[in-house]
Amino acid sequence: MRLIEHKKGYLYGAANREGESYTDWRAPYIDRSGLLMIYESNSRPGKFVFVFFTAPASGFAGHYLKTSPGDLETEDDGIIKLTTGNSIYRFGQDDSCIPGEEMKLLLWDIYEEFGPSNSIRQVMEKELSLDAGHESEA
Repeated sequence: MRLIEHKKGYLYGAANREGESYTDWRAPYIDRSGLLMIYESNSRPGKFVFVFFTAPASGFAGHYLKTSPGDLETEDDGIIKLTTGNSIYRFGQDDSCIPGEEMKLLLWDIYEEFGPSNSIRQVMEKELSLDAGHESEA
């Protein structure tokens, strides 16, 4: 998989294709803040995968949700929607939902869990340089 982009925000919904919200293992991720990483599938070009990592202050820290590949679109209200074979996931961007220190903790947790992959390194470099730039303005 190749990282396309990452965003901070909230997972607003996980439902079946009929629009019924899941009450299974996906339910605890709904309305939680976290980091969304959007990957393009290597085995299914043009299809995308969400990997959503919950933020330390989300009340469900240290967990992640990974979808199967699906079609990616941005709705009129800015919600990022992924439609897989069986499910629909909706994510809303909110850059303020994970403060700098929490982002450092979250990135460290991700690094410890998954190791030094190129995509994780990419996100760490971008987020930590943004944080450093913000601190120097203060």
